[in-house]
Amino acid sequence: MRIRTKTWAVDTATAEVKAGKVYLAHNPIEFLNLTGRQSAGRIVDVLGSFDRDGRFSVIRQREDDWIQTTKYVVSLIGLGLCLYLFTRLYALSPGCRLPLIPRHPRQ
Repeated sequence: MRIRTKTWAVDTATAEVKAGKVYLAHNPIEFLNLTGRQSAGRIVDVLGSFDRDGRFSVIRQREDDWIQTTKYVVSLIGLGLCLYLFTRLYALSPGCRLPLIPRHPRQ
């Protein structure tokens, strides 16, 4: 679940949970074991479970950063380039034994 931190105490942090496109400011939840810099407004993806007291115990967390988005974009561009080059260099063959044949260069 995605959260936005509000306040910090010694062991816990209070945060708003994202539901849809908005953060639920009227029902903040206490989070245990949240690590990293203690500043309000941090956006963090957390994985964990609720305890009997209604606090959320964090098992794994990940901050949303631009590096992962950049890796996805570069991967998609590389995949598109490979598909483009593949379709420009090869064509489907009329026979069923070998489905691809090299294209003949234009003269």
